[in-house]
Amino acid sequence: MTHFHSPSQSINPKFCHSLQEISAKYTGFIIDLWGVLHDGHQLFPWSQTCIKALKASGKKIVFLSNSPRRSEYIRKDLRDKGLSPAEIDHVHTSGEETYLQLAQNKNLRAQIGKKCLAIGYTDEDEGLMTPLGITRTDNADEADFICVFRSDPNVNLHDFKVMVRPYIEKGTPLLCPNPDVSAIHNGKKTMCPGAYGEIYSQCGGDVLMYGKPYQVIYQRVLKQFHTWGIPDREILCIGDLLETDILGARGSHLSSALVMSGVHGYNLDLQNKDFTPESQATILNLCHNVGTYPDYILPKLR
Repeated sequence: MTHFHSPSQSINPKFCHSLQEISAKYTGFIIDLWGVLHDGHQLFPWSQTCIKALKASGKKIVFLSNSPRRSEYIRKDLRDKGLSPAEIDHVHTSGEETYLQLAQNKNLRAQIGKKCLAIGYTDEDEGLMTPLGITRTDNADEADFICVFRSDPNVNLHDFKVMVRPYIEKGTPLLCPNPDVSAIHNGKKTMCPGAYGEIYSQCGGDVLMYGKPYQVIYQRVLKQFHTWGIPDREILCIGDLLETDILGARGSHLSSALVMSGVHGYNLDLQNKDFTPESQATILNLCHNVGTYPDYILPKLR
């Protein structure tokens, strides 16, 4: 994954106590899910309150997730977790983007083929494959491509590297509908498909990856905001990962806010804690090491 600085990027982000300090500047919000709105199991109560406040102020929200599942599944999941339909203006996922890229590009479909060796597949992932005529196979010799839907607890990265060597040697591509390397689920850090994609690429394999931070998914979301009459300068992206949420926002020249309720907060033991001079210095050092900075940093989405 390439790290870069946007030409307009500041290396002095503003630390904020809550979104209320800056929300008046923006009409539209691109909000991540895992680690920002919920923990994979339930909504954060402070985030749910924040969403209600944004909608009461007439703001437009796109929930943008690096989930391998399609958008309608995630929309239903958000309703099941407690958001009302009126609080869900639009949902887009890396799984939906992957589906659209394959559905709209015959050459790409021909490149990857029809038979898939699926890792971490569940029945909820069928919507990404069946409408495109893709079938699953457990036969290594039959597989045209590999697709990693989610991490497999029985396959660590070392085992994966050994397992895929024959596929890389014969030029089998790997499709990754979730670029995230890790996430926090129920308070525990879990590996995500992007970690498999990085290993496959490092070993010389061909990887097709859609989602944040890649610009094609932001271009599609920005079209939705433009239909609402919202210009790019009035959009704020909110996420918990510098490498995806913030980097993707920077690549699209959008304002961004990092919340410390997800992966980085977990790694630094700063989840949901108010800032101190010491913690601010730690976060800025992380931004420097990653190579990208947000415009704002918040303890959580509140």
